[in-house]
Amino acid sequence: MAELGLNREASVLPSQQPAPFRGVLLTLCDLLEIREPAVLRHPGLVGDARMAHLQPPSLLCGPTLLEQSDSVELGFRLGRALALATTGRLPARYVRVANCAPISSPLSL
Repeated sequence: MAELGLNREASVLPSQQPAPFRGVLLTLCDLLEIREPAVLRHPGLVGDARMAHLQPPSLLCGPTLLEQSDSVELGFRLGRALALATTGRLPARYVRVANCAPISSPLSL
């Protein structure tokens, strides 16, 4: 957090997240098959969100977005930020693997 100019007070724990924000965030994480990122309040973003590729991956949110009650606006802003956090840039432990079965035999050509 220090590299972003934020302190520990920037953390927004799940219990501190407003219900509309929390609901949309959980829905999007499930839809995108990623684990829920840490949420950090970033005053410079105002009503927007961005992913910070920290350890753990963190979702930076402006204070206006955190208080937003419009689920369409939340879905757009959070969905864009989460979708741009490509799985290739996230540590493997933050990506949920679904519907993957091991290959039982080598491919034959």
